[in-house]
Amino acid sequence: MRLLYVALVAAGFAQAHNILVTGLTIRIDPDKTSVSVVAHLPLLNGADPATEIARRVKIKLDGREFAPGSPRIQREASFDNVTWEAEENRAASSISIESPIFPEVQGDTTIATVYRGDTLYDQVALTPSHPSAVAGQNVGATLRRFTAMGVNHILSGPDHILFVIGLILVAVPLRRLLAVVTAFTIAHSITLTLTALGIASLTPRIVEPVIALSIVAIGIENI
Repeated sequence: MRLLYVALVAAGFAQAHNILVTGLTIRIDPDKTSVSVVAHLPLLNGADPATEIARRVKIKLDGREFAPGSPRIQREASFDNVTWEAEENRAASSISIESPIFPEVQGDTTIATVYRGDTLYDQVALTPSHPSAVAGQNVGATLRRFTAMGVNHILSGPDHILFVIGLILVAVPLRRLLAVVTAFTIAHSITLTLTALGIASLTPRIVEPVIALSIVAIGIENI
């Protein structure tokens, strides 16, 4: 019973940390450059999304500040998200991103995806510790950025650490353990990608209790 008690207390204190990702999509067409931001509403602290996100988007096209027209706003209340869209009537040859959308929020990562037409051109990760990037770097630089982001995300979450420790304590065969940990990592990669691209995002009100429950379940399995 002591093991069960420890598992329950640990799950209570180790609140599942959010996958804090703000999606930034830049699309370069022959006659315009479009920018879309998918942000978590709570991070705006009640501010008007149209003006607040416009203030936070710090992008330079060919060395000049991105100067869009009137933005369009779409709210997704069920997912606590808001989508901000704007465009400027000029195509860009080079793009530099000067800051993440929420540089003051530790743990939030801005994933910037750049397209030329319908072709993926580059994808960069911006954090308070790595706040700027130039689109079009080589594949090696991109791989290093996202590898570092993934490792930091997993190590920064006590829910991750407790879950993996629980699997080890079960003393399952090594092959099964590696399969579960690999599936865990792939699932995180998929959710990060879907969130960054604005395809899907689950509210923490659902995700956090489910993750905490999974830690309790692995503790019970140990017992």
